[in-house]
Amino acid sequence: MIYLAVSAFYLLYKIPMWYSINWWGLHAIKDYIVNFFLSGSEYHLWYILASIYGIITFYILLSFIQLDVMKYLCIAGWLIECLLYSYSWIGIEDSGMLSWLTSHFSVCFDAAFRAIPLMGIGLLCVVCPPQKISVHYPIIVFVVYVLEVSCLFFFSSNEGKYSYIITTPLLTYFLLRWLLSVSFKSKNGRITKWMRETSLIIYLVHPMIIYLLNFSSMQEGVIHWLIVTLMSILVASVFEFVRMKQKNNTQSMT
Repeated sequence: MIYLAVSAFYLLYKIPMWYSINWWGLHAIKDYIVNFFLSGSEYHLWYILASIYGIITFYILLSFIQLDVMKYLCIAGWLIECLLYSYSWIGIEDSGMLSWLTSHFSVCFDAAFRAIPLMGIGLLCVVCPPQKISVHYPIIVFVVYVLEVSCLFFFSSNEGKYSYIITTPLLTYFLLRWLLSVSFKSKNGRITKWMRETSLIIYLVHPMIIYLLNFSSMQEGVIHWLIVTLMSILVASVFEFVRMKQKNNTQSMT
């Protein structure tokens, strides 16, 4: 429902934009439909689409494969993800068939080799026996993570692809295990609820803020990033305030 609603929201912006650049007709509709299912209706919505495909595929796999075996499949999948992304400079993606598949079915690869391994880490954190995890573990892994990024930056031809590297799953695992072992107590539950609810809205609306700022011809940089961040938080806060007010009014009427 989130994907459908936000896709419809951004389509209202895309239609006039298509018309202004003479991208119109059946070819434009066909291109949008293909992107809707295979790469995301808007560039940042690949995450939701990959999550949808990933959840369905992960559920089916776990119906037939034990978690102990699934761990190794997730490791293999993540190594493939690294070869296709942060280590693509090695040249594995240069093969004709693989390059065609990743360019035409990108979200399928994201679901299989990015979403499912990370979902597997989340599942491992849940099923592992609850125990205290020292903060030293995520700190040590974070140092290793920084070293890997530094090596990619200084000693490889990697061009800005540092989001998914070999140590990312390890850092994710130990951070989640540590967070699950720590008791967080907030005196004001409204703040934590506000942060949880608005985070999704910020993710969904921030590209529209960027599009609106493009009309002002503002150059990209720290100021541009700061304005996008603050405006996204403001929009999300207003949306959450209106939603909660409507919810309270509905509850009071019943």
